[in-house]
Amino acid sequence: MSHLPHFIANAYLWSILREKKKVYPFAGPYFRDFIRVAGSNPEVWADIFWTNREEVLERIWKFEECLMELREILESEDIQKLLKFLKTLEDGRKEL
Repeated sequence: MSHLPHFIANAYLWSILREKKKVYPFAGPYFRDFIRVAGSNPEVWADIFWTNREEVLERIWKFEECLMELREILESEDIQKLLKFLKTLEDGRKEL
């Protein structure tokens, strides 16, 4: 579980770098917080990802499914569906 956020931060930073745009002037403070762990010690994280690749891959598959569900909600152009989804997350976070 703890490796996936690091993996996602790296993927997100890579998606920004691939665009070759200067996005930082438009980014809020959370952007810096989100990518803080991205690019950290490549040797250490390559070993962590490789050693735990089965678990990391499983979490990536599950995350991709959830990401697609959220994308579908946004594509539906139904604000009530989005609010219901976000409310579900709010309630779930409180239970954690």
